[in-house]
Amino acid sequence: MDSLFNIIESYIDSNNFEQAKKYSKLALAAAIKTKSKYDEFRALKYYCDIYKYKGETEISIEYLLKCIDIVSALDKEEVLGNLYIELGQLYSGISKDKELECYQKGVTILKNLEII
Repeated sequence: MDSLFNIIESYIDSNNFEQAKKYSKLALAAAIKTKSKYDEFRALKYYCDIYKYKGETEISIEYLLKCIDIVSALDKEEVLGNLYIELGQLYSGISKDKELECYQKGVTILKNLEII
């Protein structure tokens, strides 16, 4: 899976979003088939990134919310905190209330872990 994720990153870095989506779909299918929730999260996160870089913030938020749902069940608190911070960034141009709410959740999680 790591090799597949490296390919996706390369396509995103080169702004070849159609190829990145194609390989993200393959990664998501493989993660679901192997029942790896962490890899499912990673594949969905790439979808989030693709839409974020394309400027399609609302779709990116939908994917990020799916990522948060998955990570919440995985006991990966640092990852979860960072996802909330990123969600706050995505909401910055849409809703100040949602932005603040997400930042607060992320900061609280990271403070509890003594990261910040």
